[in-house]
Amino acid sequence: LAKPIGEPDQPVALGPASDEAAAAEDAPGDEPQRRPAWTSPTAPTQMGSAIGTPAYMSPEQAAGELDRIGVASDVYSLGATLYCLLAGRAPFDDESPARLLERVRRGDLTPPRAVRADVPAALESICLKAMAFDPANRYSSPAALADELERWLADEPVSAHRAEWHERLARWARRHRRGVEAAAAALVVVAVVASAAAVIVHSAKQQAEHERDATRIALEAEKEAKRQAHAALAAEREARLRVGRIHHATGSHQQAMDAFRQALAAFEKLAAKHPEQSQYQRDLALCYRSLAELKVRAGQLQAAVGDFRQSAGIVEKLVLGHSQDGDRRELADTNADLGDALAGLEQWEAATEAYRRSMAIFEPLLAASPDDAELQSAMGRSLGGAASALQELGRNDESRAAYRQAVDHVRSAVRLAPKNGRYPEQLEQYLQE
Repeated sequence: LAKPIGEPDQPVALGPASDEAAAAEDAPGDEPQRRPAWTSPTAPTQMGSAIGTPAYMSPEQAAGELDRIGVASDVYSLGATLYCLLAGRAPFDDESPARLLERVRRGDLTPPRAVRADVPAALESICLKAMAFDPANRYSSPAALADELERWLADEPVSAHRAEWHERLARWARRHRRGVEAAAAALVVVAVVASAAAVIVHSAKQQAEHERDATRIALEAEKEAKRQAHAALAAEREARLRVGRIHHATGSHQQAMDAFRQALAAFEKLAAKHPEQSQYQRDLALCYRSLAELKVRAGQLQAAVGDFRQSAGIVEKLVLGHSQDGDRRELADTNADLGDALAGLEQWEAATEAYRRSMAIFEPLLAASPDDAELQSAMGRSLGGAASALQELGRNDESRAAYRQAVDHVRSAVRLAPKNGRYPEQLEQYLQE
């Protein structure tokens, strides 16, 4: 049965002429008007008329499509009731019954969570599925809706709502509360232990850093002490060598020899104490060679040969260990000096061998630096000495070939350094030979 509009939430019958029916109501003091037959309380329901409480009726009811009204419409009405419980108001609200029905017919529904943000998302999904515009999308029956609500009450997943991961996690935690509480307690213990361990590790790291800093400072201090010691030794070395050179240059052979012997004794100790310092080895070799040169001038050729060999042996080890051009050149010059001393003793075979060792060292040096006038002159000297020794041995062809090579090298030296007066004299000597 239909009742007049104006009584909220009461059944009302509206049809296509609902506005006219409302206008036809009796005004106070007017003569009663006859209602249309479709609004009569006793009139049978007509196709195209809406029956029910407007705010809770389904779209098909609002449209008056009586042939579509069925179980799905009941599900919709139950969903509308659930909506009211969730949102605290009816699903549709409008002062004009006509506009209200129009909203129902269109399915113009505001979601419950848009009205109240604290509505559970799963319940909203159940409500919206029950109130779906298309009857086919609603629950199949009120029982199905009730089952869905039971699942929600039991904290189980519902078909209308796809739970987010945090919702599933929260549900799992609620259903395994004891395990979660135990795990939480364990995590607290782990956190406490981890914090304590972090403090211990941090303290240990700081201690290790302090120890590293102390070690670094100690190493730097030791390094500085060694540097100062080496500087002092270098100063002493230079002083000893300088004294020997001064006496050597001034012709004080005996004083020079004494100075070099003192330097030799000092460098032998330094070289033994600091084998990693190759400079002490070089200084030791230089002392032996300087003593040998002084002995040659003093006519002590046999003693000079021994010192030259000592010097050559030390430098040869440096060449094998470090392979520096300066060391190789020193070794070549020392072998040439040794050849001269052996030639002075008329040990021609040994002298020839010493000169050849010298030339073998000079060859790669000249290949790398062909414009070095001093190298050209030194090579010429070794070739000239070898030529002289070969001549004494009666190996004249080899001697002449060696002289020709010596002349070529010395000529190169003259060409490269024309202002050096020593090279022309050397060239003249070999040309005379």
